[in-house]
Amino acid sequence: MNKAEFLSALEQALLALRPEDRQQALDYYAEMIEDGVENGASEEEVVATFDAPGQIAAQLCAEYGMMQSTARAREYEPEQPREYAPTGEVHTAAIQLRDVRVRVVPSPDGRLRVRFTPLEGEQVTAQEADGVFQFIHRPSLFSTNGWFVIFSGRREAVVELPRGFAGTVCVKTTNSGIDAADLALEGELQLVTSNSGICVQRCRIETLRAKTSNSVIFLTDAEGAVCEAVTKNAHIDAERCAFSRLIGQTKNGSMNLTDTHGDICDCTTSNASMTATYCRFTEDCQLRTSNGKIRVEALEAPDIVLETSNVSIKGTVQGAEDDYAVTSRTSNAGNKLRDTSGADRPCRLRAITSNGKIDLCFAGKTL
Repeated sequence: MNKAEFLSALEQALLALRPEDRQQALDYYAEMIEDGVENGASEEEVVATFDAPGQIAAQLCAEYGMMQSTARAREYEPEQPREYAPTGEVHTAAIQLRDVRVRVVPSPDGRLRVRFTPLEGEQVTAQEADGVFQFIHRPSLFSTNGWFVIFSGRREAVVELPRGFAGTVCVKTTNSGIDAADLALEGELQLVTSNSGICVQRCRIETLRAKTSNSVIFLTDAEGAVCEAVTKNAHIDAERCAFSRLIGQTKNGSMNLTDTHGDICDCTTSNASMTATYCRFTEDCQLRTSNGKIRVEALEAPDIVLETSNVSIKGTVQGAEDDYAVTSRTSNAGNKLRDTSGADRPCRLRAITSNGKIDLCFAGKTL
């Protein structure tokens, strides 16, 4: 059986469950198959390691029935978290969990570690080799209280990172959020999840990469050399941030920058608005969307690109009009900009839309 055949058979076998609970099980097995394929196996090889769909459904329905009658009636009280840590020096940490919320915080004693309490029947592997520490958590849908705890969103893992860590840390989970706060790292931090948000606040990180889907990314009081934030169907907010290079990418969600500084800003979305308020970039700022308004207030950069379609571009650019070589274009609407050119103009502004007006003015301050 390939992936589609297996999931179709499992879905039919799980008709006794509520639709939302059935979908959770289907998503779980779909992701296991995808992970196996990413590791080099075929869909058929991964599916062959599972029990038959009917057997899985019987186990799952029996456990879910027991969970409804018992686990929901009592408070979940986790055990004291266990500690997983490398014994030697490492330059890379790869931390992977499923359906568990993750907090990334400073280490109180300068050691890298994961604090987590696995449920009965779950698999946790922590190993170290050649300077790489790897922590992998794989849940079991059939452990006692497994579904209740996993789907209630009440589980948490804590990743502690030493101040000034100069290596690479990748923290990955699924269907649960990631929070990172008060970190000071000289290396790269990768935060990856799905269907839940990522929040980074009060951090100094040399390279930050945050990626999710169908949920938001919040960056507050964060700084570093490079920040790459990627999601879809949700917005990205950056407030009081300072990155030499800021890259933001989403679809069907807005992009909002407030009091954010740096050298280069490159942000794109679609079908949603973009705003940049009191932002300053020393090289260039590019804001691109479609079918969404662009609004800037006191935006300062020597090279500015504002592009959208079917809506307006409004606001103020911090600088003197005579400093800018301007290229602007719209259709079926007014345009307050006056196109200018000249090699003697040190700055450039490009504003492009259609079926929407361009209402931009210069604040008058010479850059």
